Amino acid sequence: MKNLLLFFLAALAVLLAGCLGGNISGSAFSADPSFSVEKVRQLINDPNVLVTEKTLGGAAISASLNGAAAGCVGLLPEKQYVLVEASAPATNYSIVLDGDKVMCVMRKERLADECSTAGDCDDGLSSTTDSCSGTPKICLSQRTTECKSGDSFCPASCLKGTDSDCVRECFVDSTCDDSDLTTKDYCGGALQRCIHEKLFVGGKEVIACSADEECVAENVCSTGSCVEGLCVFGVKPNGTVCDSSKDMECFDGECVKATENPIRLVKTKLEWVNDDSPAGKVLVTANASKLSIFEGKYGTDLSFMKSVFDVECSTGACFKRTSIDHSVEFTDLVVAQEYYYTIFAFGLSELTVSKTETLSFFTCPGRCDDSDECTADSCDISTGKCDYKKDEQNPSC
Repeated sequence: MKNLLLFFLAALAVLLAGCLGGNISGSAFSADPSFSVEKVRQLINDPNVLVTEKTLGGAAISASLNGAAAGCVGLLPEKQYVLVEASAPATNYSIVLDGDKVMCVMRKERLADECSTAGDCDDGLSSTTDSCSGTPKICLSQRTTECKSGDSFCPASCLKGTDSDCVRECFVDSTCDDSDLTTKDYCGGALQRCIHEKLFVGGKEVIACSADEECVAENVCSTGSCVEGLCVFGVKPNGTVCDSSKDMECFDGECVKATENPIRLVKTKLEWVNDDSPAGKVLVTANASKLSIFEGKYGTDLSFMKSVFDVECSTGACFKRTSIDHSVEFTDLVVAQEYYYTIFAFGLSELTVSKTETLSFFTCPGRCDDSDECTADSCDISTGKCDYKKDEQNPSC
């Protein structure tokens, strides 16, 4: 019976040694689900831990680690993973990474003496000081802090650019800048590698450019321009004529029939303005749901209404303005009168029009000046009465 037990223990030692490539008797495997990416990073940055890394398929890793028995299950046979072997003072670790995700961690705890003298611990590396100590006795290899290629060690302060033994490429995001405006550059992952992530805006990949011509719009109702080295895309205002021969116009970036894109007037507002005339003038502002031409009609007699358009003038000529925001002025008003008015907004295709009902306002009997410096004098055009309010902006009142 004793001989049988000794044979079983010897066979178990051989099996466990094959899983991590070691030859320490009396050790045991266990899966450790508590490892985070940060904990992995701390482990591989420890100068007292010997770290190696290699890329293997899931089938090869499962075979080498006896994955099903050790708890590392779910690896896809053909997929490539990173296997990190970390030899710590009291424990060996085998860590399987899928990008930044820790798939599993196997621990091999030393339960018996690993050595008797420092001579048993010679790892053949000139960059280490080897010793045998502790209970149980284990080999300790103190690594140098020098960034030196070819010694199979990467000190915590070294990067791949200065030490070819390192897989670490960065410490901070700024060192990963690739001068490509179309990527987001940062230092990430358990192995601290530079990541260059393509940028997307509105579901579209960001494109670098040097001129507007390089930023091709999706369709006739879209826009593309080069702004600070990047293509910026947008849509033309609703109501922009996109095919005059078919009476089509833009609506939310698509070219549609004008009749499918009706125009609406919103936020129409009338405001009395003192222009030093006896009755003052009335400023009319409004917003339309799409590009349009704006007209206001007003008068004291419904059968005779004066028409004014929202216009823009340049080089001595004036044109009806196409816009979404509009304003016109009702001028040459007579005191103490009721005025009727109607507001119109015409789509550029002239197939759709929106207008208000015929409404009215009132002018006041005079200029509404009570000669009091502490009042802000105005005319309430909804009633035709002067409105005298304390001037809150006058500090002397």
